[in-house]
Amino acid sequence: MNDTPVYLLRAIHDELRLIRRALESGGPKAQRAAKRPDLDVLATILPSIAESVGVGVVFTSADLIEFAPNGSELCGALAAAFGADRKKAARQASELFRRCDGVASAGIAIKRAGHGRDGVLWEIATEGDDA
Repeated sequence: MNDTPVYLLRAIHDELRLIRRALESGGPKAQRAAKRPDLDVLATILPSIAESVGVGVVFTSADLIEFAPNGSELCGALAAAFGADRKKAARQASELFRRCDGVASAGIAIKRAGHGRDGVLWEIATEGDDA
């Protein structure tokens, strides 16, 4: 008979079951995957951000306020998506970007580029740029 204590076999079995469950669920990133409403908002604002900021340019969500002068297409897109309060819009955009990190819409995507002194750094990438 096997000399391994039963309690160790049960602990290993329980651990394997947890690992299997995590793998089947897709892991932590899949659990916070973008939902349909997020994708709709992203599809609305991403082209304006790409045109105003540029592809491959690193920025924070707070930078969007600077890139969005009153009356600009970006300002209108952010206001339509998040409301007129521009600082709140930047915060909500950052939350949206976090949920949609790497998600492409119409050939462009938002992706996390790192973390800087002023917060999370984002960039717009085209589908061919590993988005």
